[in-house]
Amino acid sequence: MQQEMNSEYKSMSPNRTNWSGAVKCCGIVALGLLATGAGIGYFGSSNGGLLATSRNVLAEYERRDLPDMFACHPWHGRNAKMFVSGFDTGSLNEWLSFSSDGHWMIARYTKWADADPLRFFAAGQCGEYYLQSTWPNMPYTSAKDDHWLSFTNCGKWVRAVYCRQDALPIKFIDVGDGTYKMQNMWPGLGNRSKLYFSYTAGDYQNCGYKHPKGSLRTIYTEGSAMKVNLVW
Repeated sequence: MQQEMNSEYKSMSPNRTNWSGAVKCCGIVALGLLATGAGIGYFGSSNGGLLATSRNVLAEYERRDLPDMFACHPWHGRNAKMFVSGFDTGSLNEWLSFSSDGHWMIARYTKWADADPLRFFAAGQCGEYYLQSTWPNMPYTSAKDDHWLSFTNCGKWVRAVYCRQDALPIKFIDVGDGTYKMQNMWPGLGNRSKLYFSYTAGDYQNCGYKHPKGSLRTIYTEGSAMKVNLVW
């Protein structure tokens, strides 16, 4: 992962030039299985017993009025917190949440209680998801801020300050060890091999802002992509 070092993070106001347009996208999400630990469920791969649990949960959804919706989007309407374990050749072991000033997404939090509860919403075709922060009483940074996750035009930094029309479609890729990698599926960005989510290795100055270590961007290759557990 590229090393990014710079000065201390400073206060910032929302950059209205970083708002993007409406989205159309396509992606594939691998279905996570359910497990329990200390009262917390993990999405990930596991044995047949956990598979049976997962099927039971999905069956509950399928008994409702929208079976096709949940067949394509089993995570739709559910909240998860993200534990960032690291990337292919490095470890981090921090929770993902947002900065109080600017709502920039950062993987630097040590406590589960500080992690941002993110709600999954079906987007476009089968397997597409948008994410919205559901942190209680989260303040607004602008009239357009409804806490949807997307990225800035300059630097592709990830924030939770966007309206629904500007939400970023995200592809979750099952690594096979209980973790997922995330890929930016915004249309028209060209080569997707360098559009994976990951975190900075140090403080970084970019596009007029100072970002702390662990700040999320969507500029990385698959090998440098962060690996996350979805915990709910």
